[in-house]
Amino acid sequence: MVDYTLLAKAALLHDIGKLCYRAGLTNEPETYPEYGARWLARLLPEDDEAMQQLLRCISYHRRRDFEAVKLKDDDLAYLVYFADTIAFGAEKTERRQDDKFDASLCLESVFNYFSDHDTYKRYFLPKEINTGREINYAVRDNIKASPEDYLKLLKIIENKLKQKPLAQMYPYELLQVLEDALYYVPLTVREDLPRDISMFEHVKITAALAVSIAHYFEANGITSYASLCEKQKIAQIQNEPLFLIVSADIAGIYGFLTTPAEQSPLATMRGRSLYLEYFSQLIADELVNYLKLSRANIIYTGGGRLYLLAPNTPQFKEGVKTFAEYINGWLLQNFGTQLYVSVGAAEFTPVELVGRQLGSDVMARADLQVENNKKNRYSEAVLAGLFDPESSFNHNEAASECCVCHRNVAAADEGRKDGLCSNCRALLELGKASFMDDKVLAVCSNRISGCIAVPGYKRVLYLKIIAAKDLEKFKQHNKLAYLYSIKGGASDNCPYFRIRRCDYCVRDAKSGRLPDMKMLADKSMGETYTGVKRLGVLMADVDAIGIALKAGFYRNDLPDPLRYLTLSRQAAFSGRLSFFFKVILSCVDSLGTI
Repeated sequence: MVDYTLLAKAALLHDIGKLCYRAGLTNEPETYPEYGARWLARLLPEDDEAMQQLLRCISYHRRRDFEAVKLKDDDLAYLVYFADTIAFGAEKTERRQDDKFDASLCLESVFNYFSDHDTYKRYFLPKEINTGREINYAVRDNIKASPEDYLKLLKIIENKLKQKPLAQMYPYELLQVLEDALYYVPLTVREDLPRDISMFEHVKITAALAVSIAHYFEANGITSYASLCEKQKIAQIQNEPLFLIVSADIAGIYGFLTTPAEQSPLATMRGRSLYLEYFSQLIADELVNYLKLSRANIIYTGGGRLYLLAPNTPQFKEGVKTFAEYINGWLLQNFGTQLYVSVGAAEFTPVELVGRQLGSDVMARADLQVENNKKNRYSEAVLAGLFDPESSFNHNEAASECCVCHRNVAAADEGRKDGLCSNCRALLELGKASFMDDKVLAVCSNRISGCIAVPGYKRVLYLKIIAAKDLEKFKQHNKLAYLYSIKGGASDNCPYFRIRRCDYCVRDAKSGRLPDMKMLADKSMGETYTGVKRLGVLMADVDAIGIALKAGFYRNDLPDPLRYLTLSRQAAFSGRLSFFFKVILSCVDSLGTI
């Protein structure tokens, strides 16, 4: 039985030696795997066989290294090698003996390779993500990194591993540590290669591939990894559909967000927006949790859309299908036909992953299935129920309807002065809550007062925003499934994830309150409080992101138009956009510039 947790952590750390080389701890770039293992071994117990296996994955993740030693046929180092070969092969390169390296080369912006129009080249210095103080903007100057820059990043990783031993860390915790340290670090400093893929994005994709490969091999009864890593076998398996790209899209977002509400319309819209954001993240985390994947397998979540890299196994396909059916059944009962989660999946081979075949854009194939499923949402039996006045969808003894969504109000809610159903009331309360640094989003499996329900994997979960100082007391009385906060954290009894969300809301300078329509209208008149109360509404949208993902890196100006059309680059592109809207824009807004 494969230890998927150990495998994910090993894959995430397999390139740690590259930081050691760039920090000047070794002058030989070709020996970085061995040196990286030695650097990490200082922080690990010598008598822990699992940690020794992890060190072998780091030391022997290249062919030249594992061929020089004798490993067991089922050593996890072979899986890390295979995953790294696919992930690094996404850059359409092969390692050579005469490669030239320059440790001072910096990360390029992914937009340097976007479209065939000439653009200014931009670069990032290798710095820690510091969302609280400064933004590491890309600059036009061809800047140089110093060994001291990398020593600082190594120290960050070392301090985190001293605070919590690696053996006790969950993969998602290690993923957060590496995101902070490696987000602005280039994957390679080889002089002849593009440097727009960060080391974080590479190790994340490598971990996702390694876990998926292990699941695929286990499902097919393959236990000898060594034989599969022989050169002839590797070439053969490159054309096998090992993987799935799962795409999901929440349909009906616009209508859900703009549902008119006379009472607190701003808070209602804010609550609905937050609900959809948390909903898409929970879908991804529930799939990852119950199908024994790593959070590294989540390629992208945001705006009601998610992409997941998964193994192409019957178990996973059935799991995704069951999940979609349960979610949509729950949504139908609680929100009617207003919301629907359309799910699609596309099989693909390692060769297709690196974009070496025309028409091999796996994301586009998965999205096409998503769009087709939107046109055929419900089965014949469900449609029959929707049109049956006596079915559970339509029959209700309630005498009144909700003044916002116009669905029947449950008996327990009848007689309330606000005229809201339980869902609309909970969404309103969610909108009034301020999810700042001092707050935590608690996801429980038990119903709690003032919560909003959301479907999980064959279960219903409940969301509630609470003060971080009240978390320990809250744990004593509730069954926690997940915790989310802007900074992330550690919890012994449930996963504690970091969630990035841009808070665009203006707050009152004195009270910190979120505004309502009256407050905004009063503010519109200025300090003199004279004139007509007028409000301007700005609605902004970024068009054609899907088209950009599929076609933005297709380069007609190159001999090989598919040169830059790879999953790694698409993931980097979507990640940079998400980072801009959820992190950078918040920092800009906090400066009072918008």
